[in-house]
Amino acid sequence: MFEDPHFVTKVKNRWNEKRNILQQTFANEGVIQILADDIKVSADYNFIKWPILGTYV
Repeated sequence: MFEDPHFVTKVKNRWNEKRNILQQTFANEGVIQILADDIKVSADYNFIKWPILGTYV
């Protein structure tokens, strides 16, 4: 898809629209840890059900 100039232009435009809000959201160093904590239980259950952690799939 990235060989299509129209698509590349659309992606770049969308990135430029959203870049500032993403930078502001993730500039707070604690945000990533909060998000990781939120999904930890689900991730743990995922790897209990499908023990593929560290395995190339």
